[in-house]
Amino acid sequence: MRRLLLLALIVVGVGALAAPVYGFIWYDRATRPDLSQPDLVASSYLRALLIERDDPRADLFVCDEPDLGSIRALREEIERRERDFGVTVRISLGALTGTRIANDRETVRTDITIAGVASGTAVRSERTETWQLDLVEDDGWRVCSATKAS
Repeated sequence: MRRLLLLALIVVGVGALAAPVYGFIWYDRATRPDLSQPDLVASSYLRALLIERDDPRADLFVCDEPDLGSIRALREEIERRERDFGVTVRISLGALTGTRIANDRETVRTDITIAGVASGTAVRSERTETWQLDLVEDDGWRVCSATKAS
């Protein structure tokens, strides 16, 4: 009887210790960004920065020493236009086209459409810009620079 009780306590103890560890591993895998493909990383970065405007999320997709001043300036321009003109700026991304430069480097190009919307639906202005993002493979793909191509 004592052995059975001891065995039951051991099983319950191991289960109590294993559940939080399993929960942490599951949560980590579920929330970790997918860095496996350059075009996916470029899209995720642009969505986080320009559409969701979530800087901590956008930072998950950048390399250690990024040169992102141009794309951040675009974001500041968007926010300034919304504030100054009382519009909502909607951003949409076109198809992403990648060009492999080397095994650990790729360039991804996409069109970014910027539309100023007033009164919920009336488009006041719209323009499309082509942007080039340079990515490097460093424990997953990371955006290192973004420049306006046209």
